[in-house]
Parts: sequence; structure tokens; C-alpha cells
Amino acid sequence: CKTGGRSRAAANILAGLGFSRGYNMVESFEGSADPVTGLRTVNGWRNRGLPYTSQMNPDLMYWP
Repeated sequence: CKTGGRSRAAANILAGLGFSRGYNMVESFEGSADPVTGLRTVNGWRNRGLPYTSQMNPDLMYWP
């Protein structure tokens, strides 16, 4: 998720259900807010230049 709150809650729920190999990105997708500007440019997946897309590609989706 964007700032980590929802993913942290989901990871805790899954752990409570017995899942033992779940992961949560500590810095979230957008990272922490810069103390001067307030913009989320300090760290995080996107700001580190790691790969992501916002395009819906059926080849990259999980279909149960």
C-alpha cells in the first residue's frame, strides 16, 4: 500500500491466521515524508527506483 498502514494490518491478520511467510515492506511504497517539504521522497520502493507498474497486465496477475 501507499504508506504501509493497510499492508501492516493485513500482514498482522495473516500472521494471526497462521501464515508464517508473509512480508511487509518497512518503508512502504512511497516511503517517509521529507521533514521540510512533507512530500514522500525520503525512501520507499518507488523512491529507490525499484520496478513497479500501474498498468493492468493479465500476464502478471494471479488467477486462482
